[in-house]
Amino acid sequence: MKNYRKVKTAQKCWSLVTNITYATVPYWYNATYRDLRASIVMPKDRTDGKVYPLIIWICGGAFQVMDKDVWWPQWMELARRGVIVASIEYRTLNEAELPAALQDVKTAIRYFKGNAEKYAVDPDKVFISGESAGGALAVMAGVTEEEENRSGGEEKGSGVRGVIDFYGAVDLFSPKISENAPPFLIFHGTEDDLVDIEQSDKLYERLNEVGVRADYYVLEQEGHGADAFYQKEMMDIIYDFIISETEF
Repeated sequence: MKNYRKVKTAQKCWSLVTNITYATVPYWYNATYRDLRASIVMPKDRTDGKVYPLIIWICGGAFQVMDKDVWWPQWMELARRGVIVASIEYRTLNEAELPAALQDVKTAIRYFKGNAEKYAVDPDKVFISGESAGGALAVMAGVTEEEENRSGGEEKGSGVRGVIDFYGAVDLFSPKISENAPPFLIFHGTEDDLVDIEQSDKLYERLNEVGVRADYYVLEQEGHGADAFYQKEMMDIIYDFIISETEF
């Protein structure tokens, strides 16, 4: 059967671009170098001048392993609503001691701000997010000062509009949080046997103490990295958080 149909283009098509080099770092015994990569989902057509909020996502893995592309199917839900998402590599402890991973995260923030026009990003609406070890890095990036010797040469700073933390190991950093911290969205499960939920409890309490907005969602009977954290309901919460902070 032959059919004719007029289809209204109600939604722009978006593209996934992988293996963007956002930094080059020392590698083999500091004698060689390797690229740090990012993947990004963004509007396919970026000629209209429109800009969008950006979430930079940091995969977990106990600071031992990471895979920047493992969570893409879940993050596409936000892309469909007009939020650009970039997922980044960072150096694990197998390559370099902390704070190397944090330096990588901050370099990525500056990279996307400095190349905002290229990726259709609003540089004033950049959020940082991560899970587990990535959550800890997101929190650190959100509450720590600029490095004195920052890499990349970008003029833009590494400040963010908000932090979205999934069950991050953040005990060491909660006391460092001041009233200048950005707003926080926190998720944790009551049955987490890898990162005690008390860490997120303390983070939430500290944010309240200093008067920083903190929205905290406790998922009952859910463990570390459970699928429940990445359901549409959770994406709705993240989207609403972004909307409330940016009004895009």
